Amino acid sequence: MSTNPLADALAPDPGSVFGVLNDDDCQRMVERMDRPMTADEICDECELPRSTVYRKLERLVEANLAEKRLHAGEAATYRLTFDRVVLAVEEEADGLALNVRVEEGAETAADQLADLWSEVRAERERR
Repeated sequence: MSTNPLADALAPDPGSVFGVLNDDDCQRMVERMDRPMTADEICDECELPRSTVYRKLERLVEANLAEKRLHAGEAATYRLTFDRVVLAVEEEADGLALNVRVEEGAETAADQLADLWSEVRAERERR
């Protein structure tokens, strides 16, 4: 059992993870996102068009491999939410299955909750 009460809600879908990591542009972005970065920084670092970066960031966020952080009056930043991804072919009762395990960073549930409240406050300030 996970010590993080939010772990199940944040667990990435194996199909989404595999699909995203099988994309060359997403791979390039993941390799270079060594810190929280804005979309413009990712464009510059990866030498990709802005439209491509936004599409790929959306895929990474939807697969729970990255998160978008909003900052009042500043550009949003994106950061990876995992340390590594493990792909394994495992034998199951009905045959072979491809399983994906995402090993998350050290962010605690308290950190996640604090981030959530920061986003709520930022959204409230924008209104």
